[in-house]
Amino acid sequence: MWAGLGMFLLVGLFRHAAVWRGRTEHPPRFAEGLTRFIAQKKAVSVALTVLLVVMALYNLALQAGAVWASVRTGAPFAEPPTTYYNDLFTVMIFTDVLVLILSLAASGQYEMVFRNAAFVVAIILIRFALAETYPFGAALALMAMTFSVLTVLLFNYHARLSGGPGV
Repeated sequence: MWAGLGMFLLVGLFRHAAVWRGRTEHPPRFAEGLTRFIAQKKAVSVALTVLLVVMALYNLALQAGAVWASVRTGAPFAEPPTTYYNDLFTVMIFTDVLVLILSLAASGQYEMVFRNAAFVVAIILIRFALAETYPFGAALALMAMTFSVLTVLLFNYHARLSGGPGV
């Protein structure tokens, strides 16, 4: 219960920290790379959406098959072994690494590379949190979320110092 409340608070803090925007003017070379990066992220998002829908449908089919087998045989319903959330976060980790590599091509700025790499670390921690038992899973999830909030705050701080783009 307290971990859920803490996560709710951390999501609010993250959203608040992510609202800040830095300068919108960028040098032409940076704007060109940013436009290409945004197009690449959109393509990755479409592919990720298709993959996640296929994964969800596959897991729903497994569930339906288990229910059908239970109804047909009269045996008690046994949940089929699903690894949807583990697979989901594994896909997200690989996607985040791909976005990190794409962001390096768009901008070699230390702040952006650090922010994107830190988000990969946070996703990995959340993936571990899902596999852990109480109370370690909740603690790992809170640690990952706190790490993300601190990352956004530090990124915004460095962006203000250097006059670069915000979140």
